Amino acid sequence: MIAAMKEKSEKMIIDGIMRETEDRVKEAECSISKVTIAEQPFLEGFEDISVEEANKLLTELDSAVQVAHSAVGGAKTFLAMKRLAAKRLSETSAMTAADELTSLQLRLDAVAKKMSETKKRMAEWKMTTVKREAEGKVTLAEQQVQQAMEATRAVTTDV
Repeated sequence: MIAAMKEKSEKMIIDGIMRETEDRVKEAECSISKVTIAEQPFLEGFEDISVEEANKLLTELDSAVQVAHSAVGGAKTFLAMKRLAAKRLSETSAMTAADELTSLQLRLDAVAKKMSETKKRMAEWKMTTVKREAEGKVTLAEQQVQQAMEATRAVTTDV
């Protein structure tokens, strides 16, 4: 009787642990899907996007990455805490919880990997955008110098 009650109690604890952890992992997965949506314009060829638009899109992407980073970090911490809590249960219950938590950990690791890859690509896109912006400014300066030279020639030939 007591063993059955303890088993039932531990099953309820495991169900709660799994439900809460699943919610955290889903939150991280949802945040990474928002990152994927935010990076889509860059994956489709951002060379055609104006520098101003690219900067705006990069800011939005950076914001989505920060939210995802927080969600993934929080989920990792939460999962680790629940893994410790599961160890306090009976051996059978602890093994069941550990197996389920491991599957959630694998999903979370996949999300973290996607986020890491996106951060690397984002750094490259930022660098490319800065280069494009600098090239645009250099071109504008060269045009202004050329216009100034032509204006100076016109003034000096008139004199």
